[in-house]
Amino acid sequence: MSQDYPPIPQVIRFPQLKQFFGVAFSRMHLHRLESRGLFPRRVQLGPRTIVWRAQEVQAWLDARAAERDSEPKAA
Repeated sequence: MSQDYPPIPQVIRFPQLKQFFGVAFSRMHLHRLESRGLFPRRVQLGPRTIVWRAQEVQAWLDARAAERDSEPKAA
Protein backbone atom coordinates (compact mmCIF):
# COMPACT_ATOMS: atom_id res chain seq x y z
CA MET A 1 0.00 0.00 0.00
CA SER A 2 1.69 3.20 -1.15
CA GLN A 3 0.96 6.58 0.28
CA ASP A 4 0.70 9.60 -1.98
CA TYR A 5 2.48 12.66 -0.64
CA PRO A 6 1.97 16.16 -1.98
CA PRO A 7 4.89 17.39 -4.07
CA ILE A 8 7.42 19.61 -2.35
CA PRO A 9 7.28 23.13 -3.79
CA GLN A 10 10.33 24.79 -5.31
CA VAL A 11 10.53 27.29 -2.49
CA ILE A 12 9.55 26.77 1.13
CA ARG A 13 8.86 29.05 4.04
CA PHE A 14 9.99 28.61 7.63
CA PRO A 15 7.18 26.25 8.82
CA GLN A 16 7.75 24.00 5.81
CA LEU A 17 11.39 23.40 6.77
CA LYS A 18 10.09 21.12 9.52
CA GLN A 19 7.02 19.87 7.66
CA PHE A 20 8.84 18.70 4.53
CA PHE A 21 12.44 18.19 5.70
CA GLY A 22 12.33 17.70 9.47
CA VAL A 23 14.54 20.75 10.06
CA ALA A 24 13.28 22.05 13.41
CA PHE A 25 15.87 24.74 14.10
CA SER A 26 14.77 28.08 15.52
CA ARG A 27 14.80 31.14 13.29
CA MET A 28 17.80 32.52 15.19
CA HIS A 29 19.78 29.27 14.85
CA LEU A 30 19.06 29.16 11.11
CA HIS A 31 20.27 32.74 10.80
CA ARG A 32 23.51 31.86 12.63
CA LEU A 33 24.08 28.80 10.43
CA GLU A 34 23.40 30.80 7.26
CA SER A 35 25.77 33.59 8.27
CA ARG A 36 28.54 30.99 8.80
CA GLY A 37 27.78 29.27 5.48
CA LEU A 38 26.49 26.12 7.19
CA PHE A 39 22.93 26.23 5.87
CA PRO A 40 21.50 27.38 2.52
CA ARG A 41 20.94 31.11 2.35
CA ARG A 42 17.41 32.42 2.39
CA VAL A 43 15.85 34.32 -0.49
CA GLN A 44 14.10 37.60 0.36
CA LEU A 45 10.92 37.83 -1.74
CA GLY A 46 9.50 40.90 -0.04
CA PRO A 47 9.97 43.04 3.05
CA ARG A 48 8.50 40.34 5.31
CA THR A 49 8.71 37.22 3.14
CA ILE A 50 11.66 34.87 3.10
CA VAL A 51 11.96 31.44 1.53
CA TRP A 52 14.57 28.78 0.96
CA ARG A 53 15.03 26.87 -2.29
CA ALA A 54 13.84 23.34 -1.57
CA GLN A 55 16.54 21.73 -3.73
CA GLU A 56 19.26 23.55 -1.74
CA VAL A 57 17.79 22.34 1.57
CA GLN A 58 17.62 18.79 0.17
CA ALA A 59 21.26 19.03 -0.96
CA TRP A 60 22.23 20.24 2.53
CA LEU A 61 20.47 17.22 4.09
CA ASP A 62 22.11 14.86 1.61
CA ALA A 63 25.53 16.30 2.51
CA ARG A 64 24.85 15.75 6.24
CA ALA A 65 23.94 12.12 5.51
CA ALA A 66 27.07 11.68 3.38
CA GLU A 67 29.21 13.04 6.24
CA ARG A 68 27.56 10.63 8.64
CA ASP A 69 28.07 7.69 6.30
CA SER A 70 31.76 8.51 5.77
CA GLU A 71 32.58 8.61 9.49
CA PRO A 72 34.51 5.60 10.75
CA LYS A 73 32.39 3.17 12.72
CA ALA A 74 33.13 2.95 16.45
CA ALA A 75 34.32 -0.46 17.55
